[in-house]
Amino acid sequence: MTVNILQQSFDNIFYLDWYIECSEMLKKYQEETIVHEQEQQDKEREKIKEEIKVELEEIKTNHEKKTNIDFLLYVYKTYPPKNTSLQMEKDAEENMKKALQKAILHYHPDKSEPEKNGMKWKILTEEITKYLTLRYECFKFNVN
Repeated sequence: MTVNILQQSFDNIFYLDWYIECSEMLKKYQEETIVHEQEQQDKEREKIKEEIKVELEEIKTNHEKKTNIDFLLYVYKTYPPKNTSLQMEKDAEENMKKALQKAILHYHPDKSEPEKNGMKWKILTEEITKYLTLRYECFKFNVN
């Protein structure tokens, strides 16, 4: 009988005013915390982007002016992957689509390990991957 009363009380807790109010307060606090943390991360990213502005512009310029193979050579030479076992495809000129796919994997920001390599490297890999992906999309949809 005691267990039954406790079970009924517990089932009804979700409808009690104090529970509803506490739940709303907790949800509001969590949302505010997420917004605050995101703002802090954005400020930190902008600061780092400003520090590496020249490098980011150089990557963009090379993307706009170079051919696929020349851009790949530039990226691998100027910003070699931190994992030294990752190399540019040897047959990159003959199979550019595959070479771009591999390069995207090599420079993917999720694999950049910011704790080990720093946020500057993560931001650089984001930009490199963005431009590699744009080039890959041309092959994906047969737009040469």
